[in-house]
Amino acid sequence: MNLYFFIFILRLLVPLLVFNYPFFVILIILTLDGFDAEFAAKVVSYPHYQLFDKLLDFWWYLILLFFSSFFLKEFFLLLFALFVYRLIGEIIFVLKRENKIFLFFPNFFENVFLLIFMGISSARLEFIIRGSNFFYFFLLACLVKLIQEYLVHVKKFVFMKSALGLKRKWRRG
Repeated sequence: MNLYFFIFILRLLVPLLVFNYPFFVILIILTLDGFDAEFAAKVVSYPHYQLFDKLLDFWWYLILLFFSSFFLKEFFLLLFALFVYRLIGEIIFVLKRENKIFLFFPNFFENVFLLIFMGISSARLEFIIRGSNFFYFFLLACLVKLIQEYLVHVKKFVFMKSALGLKRKWRRG
């Protein structure tokens, strides 16, 4: 079995463990999502990878939203609104296959979820989500995501290529 398919299965199943091991599951999923393309290039075409990746991302966001409804109740409406906003972008992407759509529908949901999760999970980081601090950290999280979406979907920045000089050779088809 190819390593990409193993990663695909992990990205499908590991999120289900977020209720028991949230910190570790978040780390695992973020890592897998960050590096799966390196293995996917050998077995699927780039358009197919993009579709699979966005569907797995949506699955992850759906589980995080469900998690939020139990453990981040104070922030659930905000997270729900950000989830719907990103979902609109994901639907448009699936229909049009235009990566630049994510510049207009950035994934604020995941970044803000991580911000809130850190603030709730650690007494030392609770200041992030209290009072006016939350507003400023929220803006910072959104700004960071906008920059990332621009680099990835408009400038086609690839960390592995830029940092390590590795170039992906995508399968045709």
